[in-house]
Amino acid sequence: MKRIPSRNKNLRPMTPEELAASDHIKDRLKSLRGKKTQEQVAAEVGVSQGQVWQWANHRLPVPASRAKALAKAIGTTPDLVSVEYVNVLPNDIREPLSTYGGNLTLDQGQAAILEIYSKLSPDQQATWRQVGSALAQQAQVLKTKNGG
Repeated sequence: MKRIPSRNKNLRPMTPEELAASDHIKDRLKSLRGKKTQEQVAAEVGVSQGQVWQWANHRLPVPASRAKALAKAIGTTPDLVSVEYVNVLPNDIREPLSTYGGNLTLDQGQAAILEIYSKLSPDQQATWRQVGSALAQQAQVLKTKNGG
């Protein structure tokens, strides 16, 4: 059996969470039929219609920097459209975000962190997440030692 080569060899397989986010985007777009087109959603987000199509059809995950605008445009929350949006948040924000269905508002500092993160290369983003995890573990140890 011959494999059909991918048109874009740089695409990595999406994670199950990213696929679920893509499905959610597609469902939200379907619910907007007759009210808003993909072109209108794209204009609100600041991307092309093709980009919105790729997000909704398992081609590319939504970057953290676009999650908030996309969520607003399609009437949902950023954590439901972008795995990266949730993963770059500190653990103390991430937990309530999942508990309360994403209905949290980021403060100015947290929004600035997401903006910086979105401009990093994939390697720099991976390093950022590793550093954040290490700091969170260290903070938990200190909290436990101090009886907090």
